[in-house]
Amino acid sequence: MWRMKYDFVRATRADLPAIVHIYNEAILTRTSTADLHTFTPEQRAGWFDQFDDRHPIWLILAAADTASATGVNPTAAAPATSAAGAGNGQDGHDNAPADDGNAGNIASDGSSILGWVSLEQYSDRPAYDHTAEISIYLDQKAVGHGIGSAAMSFVESQLARLGITAVISRVFARNAASRALFTKFGYEQWGHYPRVAVLDGEPCDLLVLGKRYDADQQA
Repeated sequence: MWRMKYDFVRATRADLPAIVHIYNEAILTRTSTADLHTFTPEQRAGWFDQFDDRHPIWLILAAADTASATGVNPTAAAPATSAAGAGNGQDGHDNAPADDGNAGNIASDGSSILGWVSLEQYSDRPAYDHTAEISIYLDQKAVGHGIGSAAMSFVESQLARLGITAVISRVFARNAASRALFTKFGYEQWGHYPRVAVLDGEPCDLLVLGKRYDADQQA
């Protein structure tokens, strides 16, 4: 039986191989990111270094009994899927999994990672300072247990402290799981870009989903 025991902790550079490992598996699903090629940790170092105290990236860590209950093996990661997010990044390798330097989804302290969630800076232009973009990526064996919802709730609890009043996510229209998750949390469609991406020869629409948190923080 699934036991809801996990923690959200700030990721460090030492966790980058595990973070990249999960993201690489998500790339191969062709549902949750516009990146087409897998990465090494070195290639994602610049992306990771952009995160700071106002725009963090957190690991979703499983307690030992949680990992046992779900079958998440702390020494061999399963293919990952995304609960949310769209890709941005640099060129990587071909479609084969990259040598990401991580034999499994293992945090720097040895804990089993169920996934990760991040708040990226929406733009470097100062007028957008209070807007962030959320992404959530989960190990496939952790999908379907409410972790995406828990991650959303956790992030919402952090927004006032971070000074974030608007959050967006770019989601492919065919990613039904992500759309359902954001709808559940009151996100609305703020934009629709038809056929702007091509995944394995198939044109895909991109949706911009968003929610304002001003009222929540003023209440």
